Amino acid sequence: MLLDLASNMEIDNACCVDEAFKKLSAKKYDVVVSDYEMPQKDGLEFLKELREQHNKIPFILFTGKGREE
Repeated sequence: MLLDLASNMEIDNACCVDEAFKKLSAKKYDVVVSDYEMPQKDGLEFLKELREQHNKIPFILFTGKGREE
């Protein structure tokens, strides 16, 4: 759905957190949109590592599964 709205946006993707970090180090992005469930590390771990590196990029975390906790 996000790609349908992207007529004037440039969107990039990564299959995992490690790939995302490589891309973030090579190019400037305006925002990160991350799924919660990903291979190797989850979205919260991704956000934690970003903030530990003092990267203040806006971060949107979403999930397709709801939980009360």
